[in-house]
Amino acid sequence: MKSGRLFWGLLLITVGTLFLLASVFNVNLNVGELYKFWPVALILWGISVFVKHDLAKTIIAGLAGVVIGLIFYSLVIKPYACIKESTDFDSCEEIKEVMLDSLNFPVPKESRVIDFSIQGGASAFYVKEMPDTSHLYTIRGYNLTKQIDLTNEMGLDNYRVIVASKDRKIIWPKEWKENRISLALNRNLSYNMKYEIGASKAELDLRNLKILNLDIETGASSFDLRLGEPVNDTLVVDLDAGASSIDIFLPKNIGGEIYSDMEVSSKSYNGFKKINIGYFQTENFKSQKKRIILRLAGGVTSINVNFEE
Repeated sequence: MKSGRLFWGLLLITVGTLFLLASVFNVNLNVGELYKFWPVALILWGISVFVKHDLAKTIIAGLAGVVIGLIFYSLVIKPYACIKESTDFDSCEEIKEVMLDSLNFPVPKESRVIDFSIQGGASAFYVKEMPDTSHLYTIRGYNLTKQIDLTNEMGLDNYRVIVASKDRKIIWPKEWKENRISLALNRNLSYNMKYEIGASKAELDLRNLKILNLDIETGASSFDLRLGEPVNDTLVVDLDAGASSIDIFLPKNIGGEIYSDMEVSSKSYNGFKKINIGYFQTENFKSQKKRIILRLAGGVTSINVNFEE
């Protein structure tokens, strides 16, 4: 048997068997940490390229297929039909069971301007405005007290909040525990927001929040940012991204300006006209009182900037 056929055959059999055991027989599988060993699959595959003996090559290729199947399963397995990329947790009972913890903090009396910082590694953040204005913020997630560090204190000028995610392990005993954090902010307060995250997914819906400054630093991420009309005449957004896929949506009837220093990137700036190398403007930029300036920097990135319909 050819090594390639054995590789794909064992990979599919491994993944299919694991899914069958989990979904039909309700077998308690704890394979979440296997994703750390993904380089082993590459090593085995590389060894099979150099080995000339047919039997040895076939055995190594088959073993690589099993390892990749285990790693694939540990990365993508989720409860069927309910875990989804959405901040609307109330729409699904299984999500409500998974998002077990909820933390909130009262509105501070010391300041109406909040320096809000989000920090962490491989976490998924979903940020939006909060209808309830009796709290500064509400955070929802799994086992939050062990998974994040919170700082709430009065700084020199403004009130400071830091939400820092810890190194989280993904496991699956009988229910899914995922590194997802839903963060709702008080829409009546003003924010200087800083977002510093490594490999992550983020949906920042800031349309109904009063953002004074926004600074984003992210690594290998999938990023969706929606902005509302600036509180002051001008909102400056600094974004520095690594290997990321980024979508930015701006409100209608504002002036837009982009300073772009992307190295190897796919870029689409809809509604903007190129003025110079790395410099773009909307036609109404000078005539509009409200303006958003995007200062973009990064590496291998796909970035799209659009106006809300």
